Amino acid sequence: MKKIIRIVTIMSISAALLSSMGMAQIPKNQLNVLEFQPRAATAFFIDNDSNDSNCSNSRVGFNEYLSDTGHYNNDARRQITKGNQYKTYYRWSLKKAYQFTGGVYAQLNVWLNNKYFLDPAAEYSINSGDSYSFYTLGTIDQKYAKAGWNATPRVYLPKYSSDPYTYSYMAELTPSGRNISGYTGADAIQMIYTK
Repeated sequence: MKKIIRIVTIMSISAALLSSMGMAQIPKNQLNVLEFQPRAATAFFIDNDSNDSNCSNSRVGFNEYLSDTGHYNNDARRQITKGNQYKTYYRWSLKKAYQFTGGVYAQLNVWLNNKYFLDPAAEYSINSGDSYSFYTLGTIDQKYAKAGWNATPRVYLPKYSSDPYTYSYMAELTPSGRNISGYTGADAIQMIYTK
């Protein structure tokens, strides 16, 4: 396929993604990290079903693959919303854990553009620390979301335990599970970090 990851930096901040890191839960002293300090904002773009060597996707559910020009890079995935709260998820991951001195603010921009994405409270989270410690960023009403990029609230990620750093590289979507006739949609995201 044609998926790419782009690192967008603001105010001349840049970082190169290096070698791959496995997705198993990894002790913090074994994390493969790259340290940088965002002065304004640093955003990482990851599409669904990416075949780029610098990122990956994982999922439980979200089996239905969609192809349409309204989706970012012309494709997306969806999952029936009803009854699937915390039973299914879609994850976007960088192969490199990013390390920040002290805490950092994080938020997501998510691409939504499908009339069948109707989840009224799709929940978005981002990891901090080990692989599967997630902070909830908030929910988005996918039914009334504008076509294009939609932002979650910004949340502060504190430093990792007694370590002076914060680590982050993964975002997650879970359906609300609400009793609706519709779907929760997963497409491209932007992971945005600011100090």
